[in-house]
Amino acid sequence: MAINIYNTKGEYDAAARPTTESSVSRISSTNEIEVDGVMVITRPCKGDICVLDSGLNARYIKQESFTLASLPSGWQAVGFVEWVRGNKVKVTRVVGTYKWAQYFLWKITGYTADGAEHAFSFAVKVSNVTYTCSGTYSGSDIDEVAASMNAIVSVFDFGGHSYHVYVRNGDLILQHDTYTTYLAVTATGVSVTQAVGPELTANSNMPRFNGRLTSEGATINLNRALIYFRADIDNASYNPTAEVTSLALQYPICLPAYLGQSAYRKDGETQLDYCSLLRETYGEGEEGWIRCISRGLAKYPDKRGVFDDYVCGDGKTNTYKLAGQKVQKANGDPDAFYPAFDAVAAVGFPGAKGLDKGDWYLPTIGEIFELKSGITYPAVYQIGVGSVSTVAASADPITRACAKLGMTQVQNSTYAWSSSRCLANLAWVFGGNNGIAGIYNYFYYAVQVVASALLSLREAQV
Repeated sequence: MAINIYNTKGEYDAAARPTTESSVSRISSTNEIEVDGVMVITRPCKGDICVLDSGLNARYIKQESFTLASLPSGWQAVGFVEWVRGNKVKVTRVVGTYKWAQYFLWKITGYTADGAEHAFSFAVKVSNVTYTCSGTYSGSDIDEVAASMNAIVSVFDFGGHSYHVYVRNGDLILQHDTYTTYLAVTATGVSVTQAVGPELTANSNMPRFNGRLTSEGATINLNRALIYFRADIDNASYNPTAEVTSLALQYPICLPAYLGQSAYRKDGETQLDYCSLLRETYGEGEEGWIRCISRGLAKYPDKRGVFDDYVCGDGKTNTYKLAGQKVQKANGDPDAFYPAFDAVAAVGFPGAKGLDKGDWYLPTIGEIFELKSGITYPAVYQIGVGSVSTVAASADPITRACAKLGMTQVQNSTYAWSSSRCLANLAWVFGGNNGIAGIYNYFYYAVQVVASALLSLREAQV
């Protein structure tokens, strides 16, 4: 790699640039360093490209010098550098779109395996209609009880949904097979408890700068939140129906409500205004509203609530507690339980230290905040205008890196799963429509999944 020295910026600008090799230029008058040419190997920075050379050593190529077509024979593109801290480098790649969980399981307890007949029922409500499956079961062991219950449950129509009963890891399980919406199950004769992701410690608290700790609604990507909440929204969570008396807001307030001008809050011809406290605190107009929403940003890093990895688990620990688990389909065949975790666990570059299978993980919601918060593609917010489209090639460093790699964009408008559990039937997710941290039933959508790996930075790598 050539190293060029120029006295002034003018000399540098007048010089020819290499097109087939790497070079770095130093401008003496300003002490600036400029990267020229192609495939410049360097000490990594955010947005640079991680590659493996033919010896499976991790190398880092300056983003602006990287072209996928110029990778030497035997080299492999791995992902982008998300951050560098001390001697640690976090490398991330977009894996695809997957469900958090494929099925919803209920653990059945309180059954009696004494060979006698016992009455039971399972009921669910679908579109406000309750469907109750009832009958009697018998059996002298758990397998016989499962077979007896399943003979009744598996043929019952739960309002277009189907279930079956079987034994999984020594537990009697009622499985929702048509898991396209969450349905609460009530039982008689036995008891049922939710059994999705119990290996992970659930936490529904997320700290914000406005002082609130509890529940979903913290802002993750400010640009996306401002774009979404600029509109007049007829939703009491975002458009109060009573006087706001606390600054510790759960959700962002939409701009018309903040200004006291919402078309949805009128009593006849009288305009109703419930946000005077917010304007007194943060100021009038759009600028005050932006300050208000900014105070609702998630406070990360922090050791409270779901951000406490010691209690809730770090991403790698969480990933490999769930990856590889199987359930039984109604026909008896095995099937994946947690597709998002399996997809991440399948990522690997054989023989590459720190990048092989088992090294990659699904990030926690705190890590998703770090990833998503700085993304400015495909749009940013402009005062007085609202949404302004951006171009991937000139957006934030991670967006530019994805473009260079030909990889699916992270985007601030794309939902993304985390490995963090919220409640018995909920996981934390980044909301791509409004830029906030949400909690979704595990199945609801197949949304974006990213994989991250942590590498130790060695001088030999640069």
